[in-house]
Amino acid sequence: MEHLPLLIVIIPLGMAFLLALADLAAPRARGVVLAAGLAAQSASVFLLAREVALRGLVLYTPGGWLPPRGILLAADAGTVLLAGIVLSGFVAVSIFSLSSRGGSSLAGKFFPLLCLYTSAINGILVAADLFNLFVFLELATVSTVGLIGMKGRPGNAAAALTYLIMASFSSVLFLLALVVIYRATGTLSLPLAARVLPSLAGQTRAVLAVTLVVSLGIKIGLVPLHLWQARAYQAAGSTAAGFLSACGMKVYLAALIRLLWGLLQAPLLVPALFPVLLWAGMINIILGHLMALFEGELKRFCAFSSVAHAGYIVLGLGAAGMASGSPGGASLATAGIAAALYHAVNHSAMKSALFWSCRSFMAGAGTTRIADLSGRGGAAPLAFIAFLGAAAALIGLPPTGGFASKWQVAAVQPGLMPLLVIALGTVISLVYYTRIALILAGPGKPAGLAHPRSSGGSGGSGGSGTLPKGARPASPLRVPSAPGTVPAAVLVLILAGLALSTGVLEGWIIPFLEEASRAFIATAPNLDAALEAARAAARGGTP
Repeated sequence: MEHLPLLIVIIPLGMAFLLALADLAAPRARGVVLAAGLAAQSASVFLLAREVALRGLVLYTPGGWLPPRGILLAADAGTVLLAGIVLSGFVAVSIFSLSSRGGSSLAGKFFPLLCLYTSAINGILVAADLFNLFVFLELATVSTVGLIGMKGRPGNAAAALTYLIMASFSSVLFLLALVVIYRATGTLSLPLAARVLPSLAGQTRAVLAVTLVVSLGIKIGLVPLHLWQARAYQAAGSTAAGFLSACGMKVYLAALIRLLWGLLQAPLLVPALFPVLLWAGMINIILGHLMALFEGELKRFCAFSSVAHAGYIVLGLGAAGMASGSPGGASLATAGIAAALYHAVNHSAMKSALFWSCRSFMAGAGTTRIADLSGRGGAAPLAFIAFLGAAAALIGLPPTGGFASKWQVAAVQPGLMPLLVIALGTVISLVYYTRIALILAGPGKPAGLAHPRSSGGSGGSGGSGTLPKGARPASPLRVPSAPGTVPAAVLVLILAGLALSTGVLEGWIIPFLEEASRAFIATAPNLDAALEAARAAARGGTP
């Protein structure tokens, strides 16, 4: 059972290799490889969750070599929470892709890249040394670039290159932080480095904290580091974009929480960071919602909505850090991180349901322009119901999960300003989701008037609708009917149902999220205690 932290990384990595090999040599085996891999990955995550429930912390040291010489992988309640989100997204995106596009979706690069990305973000979750964390971040970057650029549409290469440039800047900052930490501590093992970092000069600790926040803030989409996000989501297929938004951003947020609380002990050693995070969250909420309000292209709209909701999560983290130094700070910090995690969990269901329901509208209309989607709700009623459910949760209408998690984030705020920002964001999102719902429910356009699918340009324009003199009207865009559309719609309805129901299940969800929050906060001491026990066992002594 000690191999489980490694298995959740190795299994999807092996799936990526085998699916690529099967695509070349044995196409009929692709479905078997995918099914077997999903079953093995599900079993590994469930077994890991059981072990964490029994033992609290699961360590794996390849070859039995303990730090500082060996690599350390670890899993706690926080790891299990995020690994569960990633597994759910991995299974859901596989089912959605197969049911909406049939067996042809197994051909090509999508599933190998998806498996590679899943392996990388699982590696980020279990890495307990900074070098391997950096390696997995780079692996995630490479696979993300592939997922963005694989469609081959005009503008996709530019979108992938934009993300690669921003991610490279993120990598340089992260590597710079690693160099400073190694020079100061002589190790990159998270628990060993955490022992020494409090003795560093205050300016050094502040520089490390800012460097890591900016590095991971690029991946999360903090304003103004979000510039890659709308273009990348617009270029990527809706299936891939839904998975990147629902799972990837949450893993980077978890890595940021673990580094700030578990490594740097930032609430105590760099307290000035958290008012900045609080303001960053508010800026994300306002600007993200405003950009979504004025956006005319559907996938860019979804991307800006994700920018806003990253703000709600960061708002919870900022409040948690600011509360740590106050009376009862430990419980307030736990509540703040739990509120952020609650919104992250809800956003995973809400945003995947939104992206995948919108795919039906865009495929039916042959365009991504919001103004040209009139009547698509009636043409795809199941997808429209799912869209309404996801939109209600994203707005935060009671009693949806979005309302419950926003309420939890609001409850831990230190002042009135964040509450006003949350309320304003809710009102703005109500306006733009109502507008889109009315367009979708409106009268449909006659066949042949839809614009071709657009994937370039800031507004996703597919043309003005006018023809040059003497030109003949274009023939209607033919969209092949996707096999298994109803199963895909049912899956999206289930995701929307989860987004709606998590608010009702709040009493059962919050205790587990608080346990995950305590695990994030106590990362260093928990790893220290487990390593001491492992060393004692290796010497033949008693832990």
